[in-house]
This record gives sequence, structure tokens and C-alpha cells, in this order.
Amino acid sequence: MAKKALFTLAVILISAAVFGQVRVYSALSQSVVMVGDTATLTVGVDYPDSVKIGFAIPQDSVLGGFAVLSVKIDTIRSQGNLRHAEIKYKLIYFSVGDNLIPPVGVVAHYPDGTADTILTQPIRVTFVPLIPDTAKIDSLQIRDIKPPRMVEIKYSEVARTFLYGFLIFLLALALIFLWHLKSRGISIAEFVAPKKPPWEVAFMELDALA
Repeated sequence: MAKKALFTLAVILISAAVFGQVRVYSALSQSVVMVGDTATLTVGVDYPDSVKIGFAIPQDSVLGGFAVLSVKIDTIRSQGNLRHAEIKYKLIYFSVGDNLIPPVGVVAHYPDGTADTILTQPIRVTFVPLIPDTAKIDSLQIRDIKPPRMVEIKYSEVARTFLYGFLIFLLALALIFLWHLKSRGISIAEFVAPKKPPWEVAFMELDALA
């Protein structure tokens, strides 16, 4: 099966969601990713220092058609009373066809004891084959590295080989026949000149006396 490319609809797709004082966004690191290669999904959140946040990591290690290879909290920094945190998902695609990177949740805990889960927007991705569908079938065939080489057939060698094979076959039949005689207790001499019955021997002796 031809390898396929993962093509996002923009150079870097970014989706953002704002809930009160908390802003959440997600971004895909690359616009084109080969199937089997890895891509990085970054989920970032901006929030005041009075709010505590947590990332909802998928339990089944799957995001849409993507397998999650690893999850890492990459950046936590402060600027005044605002903070910024990022989590990075290392992904690998294992399906075929168009797909979505589904929303990823960020949990915000507020000073009044309430909590909310803020979801990023899904990121649509399109998979484009490396070999276009319009490619000629002939161009997809495996070609010879070198041109075919003609092999000359010598019929004398074929006849000699056939004769050797026939002689081996006859020898095998002879061995089988000898084994059969031996299993019946008959020698080669007895088979060539079988013993005469007693009555015939008696007649021969009488004939000799006469």
C-alpha cells in the first residue's frame, strides 16, 4: 500500500477557546506528515495565578486516528499575574482517510471552589497520497533493474538429463523388486531357475535308470 501524507488545512492549525479568564489553544506542529512519521500536538493555556489548571490526558492513548506515543508538560512560565502552561502530545497516525484531532480538555479550578473543563476546537486533517490517483498503472509496476537475458537451451543436454533420470528410475524399480523377492525368501537364482517339483525329479531319475 502506498504511503500517504498528512496534510493540514493551514501551515500551522491553531484552535482556541476562551472561558472567563482562561484561554486554551491547540496547534499542530507540521503541515505535512508522512504516515508512520510523528507529529506534535501542543495544547497551551493562559490563566491567572489565582486559577489552578490540569490537563485531561486521554486514558486510551488515542486521539481520533492518532496513537499517542508520549505526553509531556513542556512549558510553565509566568508574566505578572498571568501564567502560561503547555502540554505536548507526540502522535503517530495509524488509520486511512480524512480524520479529526478531537478536542482536548483543560480543567480550570477557580478560587471560589468551582471547576470547569475547557475544550480545544477539533483540528481537521486531510490525507493526500504521495502517488496521485491519476498515475498510470504502468508507472506503478516494478521494473527490471537490467533487461531480460535470453537463455540458450541445448536439446542434447536435455536428452542426456532425461536419459539419466530414466536409468535412475529403472534402478529404483530393480531395487524394489529385489527387496520384494527377499521378503518372500526367494533368491535371484531361484527366481531365474526355479526348483523342480519332487514328482518331476522322480520321473527324471527313473528315466535315467532306464
